[in-house]
Amino acid sequence: MITIEYCREGDAISDFACNDWLENILNQEGDMHLQISTSPPCNALRLAIVQGRIPCEDVMFEFEGKELPPNKYGAIMHWPDGFTDLDCTYSEQILRGAIDMRQAERAERETRQSG
Repeated sequence: MITIEYCREGDAISDFACNDWLENILNQEGDMHLQISTSPPCNALRLAIVQGRIPCEDVMFEFEGKELPPNKYGAIMHWPDGFTDLDCTYSEQILRGAIDMRQAERAERETRQSG
């Protein structure tokens, strides 16, 4: 069983090292409990489940004392706030900001055209 605890004290695995990290993990035998503080390893491991490289039953994620088992599709059904969601939060804020900017620009153009 590979248990990945997502926590502040965990190792930071960079985007550039993530594939090597995953290969190392998948090639190890026995139970492992790893602490990480970045999201790419979680996503890489979820992708490995979908690709059939590791059974979902052999993986468990943990966050703030809660176990988060992935299903065979690599999904975590009860995703808690704060669990590897910073990238999604940033993406959402960027999109919302861009929409607001476009709406303001459109309103300004319409005001100039009508006045």
